[in-house]
Amino acid sequence: MKARVLLPLAALLGILLAAPALATAHVESPATTTTVHAGPYTLVVAQYADPPRAGAALPLLVSPAPATAPAPTAVRVVARPGLGTDATPTRAVLAPDPDGPGRFAGDVRLPVAGAWLLDIQVDGPAGPAQATLPVTAAAPHAIPAWAGWLLGLSPLAGVAWLVWWQRRYLRALEATAPN
Repeated sequence: MKARVLLPLAALLGILLAAPALATAHVESPATTTTVHAGPYTLVVAQYADPPRAGAALPLLVSPAPATAPAPTAVRVVARPGLGTDATPTRAVLAPDPDGPGRFAGDVRLPVAGAWLLDIQVDGPAGPAQATLPVTAAAPHAIPAWAGWLLGLSPLAGVAWLVWWQRRYLRALEATAPN
């Protein structure tokens, strides 16, 4: 009898715990792609979050545009607050991407919501150069997904306890009832 009740409950619990992880799985294609010119370098900047969220990492992939030369050998990103954004600049050094030659990947954090300017600083055989890419960071989510699921599904625990208690109570009544 207990196996008939516990097995579906365990399956339901497993599905509910896996649902947020499936919803937040990493997407391999970029959300936005922008071509910028930094001196003699033509770069393609791929952002993997659109819009980027304040306080969260903004994954970036900087690669040379196809059929262009020269390719940079080092890439740094400085996120400067734009007009009306009260914050301090943040910096990130992008590492060479093992999936492609000449590509650089990394994360930059935008600590507050608002307008930001991403200064993409490159260095290579043609010398140092810089390009600026404007982005707007959106406000962070009001509540984390896991906390929302936990809060939303918490009444189910009360319902399950009530059903269990009622069944136990009814069994006790049936056992003491005269036949």
